[in-house]
Amino acid sequence: MPLWLRRIIYLSFIALFLLVAPILALYSMGYRYHWGKHRFERTGLLVVDGEPRDATVRLDGVVQDTRLPARIGGLGENEYTLRIEREWFHPWEQRVGITSGRTTSVSSVRLFRDAQPTLALAGTITHAAVSADQRWFAIIRSTESFEELWLWGLETGARTLVLRLPLADAPTTDRNSSLSPLHSSLSWSPRNATLLVRNATDALVVSPGRTPTTRSILRLLPGRPTMIAWELSDDRTLIADVGHRLFRVNLTTGRVVALALPTPEGPFALARGTLFVADGGRILARPTDSQPQKLIATLPEQTAVARFTDLRGTQLDAETNEPAQLLTIGTTDGNVRTRSGFGLRWTTERDGALWHGGAFELWAESGTPAQPRLLVRREVPLVDAVWHPEGRHVIFASERDVAVLELGSSTHPATPLATFDHVRVVVAPPDGNTILI
Repeated sequence: MPLWLRRIIYLSFIALFLLVAPILALYSMGYRYHWGKHRFERTGLLVVDGEPRDATVRLDGVVQDTRLPARIGGLGENEYTLRIEREWFHPWEQRVGITSGRTTSVSSVRLFRDAQPTLALAGTITHAAVSADQRWFAIIRSTESFEELWLWGLETGARTLVLRLPLADAPTTDRNSSLSPLHSSLSWSPRNATLLVRNATDALVVSPGRTPTTRSILRLLPGRPTMIAWELSDDRTLIADVGHRLFRVNLTTGRVVALALPTPEGPFALARGTLFVADGGRILARPTDSQPQKLIATLPEQTAVARFTDLRGTQLDAETNEPAQLLTIGTTDGNVRTRSGFGLRWTTERDGALWHGGAFELWAESGTPAQPRLLVRREVPLVDAVWHPEGRHVIFASERDVAVLELGSSTHPATPLATFDHVRVVVAPPDGNTILI
């Protein structure tokens, strides 16, 4: 090979190295050439994670990965349309901003299945309720002659027929009775998972488990109660009204104690040895040990308590009907906090609450101090809402449809899940993969 040719090849390799080496160095440092700006810019990294794992990740319509988690590098500073999709699931889409030299993370994305609902239990469902610990779902299924109580284990998915009750033949004659003359009603204990089943002929306590147990409360009482309910904040005690006298029933010992208090005319609830009574616009505390009653709060004008719902520390919760409101009453300082709407479901394990703000709005409250914010406003009345077990979504329902909303995103709309003729209750089992409606 001539010397001049060897020199040309030698100089060409040197020139190529001097040209390519800086480009490779910039590339390895995360820089890319921006053709629009005609300059090198440091790029950003996008990390995407969620469920299901075999979802496809698209960025501005271009497939970037087919598995989660996905790492997408070499992105210039800009806004991109991120779309995560999988067959038979509702897609997830959102605008994502990428910053030069930084990693943007989109985590805990969940795709919800786009499938026809499966009939789990046929028949006329007259009552349904979820236990406070979110482990059990109780259902009353009714026919022309009898009712069935079913328990659904939300952790195991097992369904158990607990008992079959004949429908009552005659209605109760007491207009103040809270017991249904025909159909049974359900109420779970305030904190745990013990079920009270009531109708005009019986009152049963059901303890869920692999083999549920039932026992009648009527045999413990001196007569048929016109009202029976749980003591607030106590899973072991019931309060019953028999002949306008109040009796306290301890389920652990079976002991029944007659209280030295007459049955109040207005709404009342027993908690920690005190009977809380709504007397017009006043909230009274009547100790069960014969001490004098005291006034603990005065309600705003035209506010009347319909029912007491919970006692949390020194905060007594109550509801009103017209207008529908939530009341939080301080039992020590007398402060009354009023919020529009009626409570749907408290979720103390996530330090949050859901409630209606009128029939068409859904509000959430969370954080310390609690900050309410509007989640959903619909044109049709809402009937129920519940947190998804992962805590990043709210599942809500009107009478005709069920949808899910991602929290923390102001741009991501609610995703419709299913439509029905009539919706009453929405339940999200702990696995987060199914919804009971």
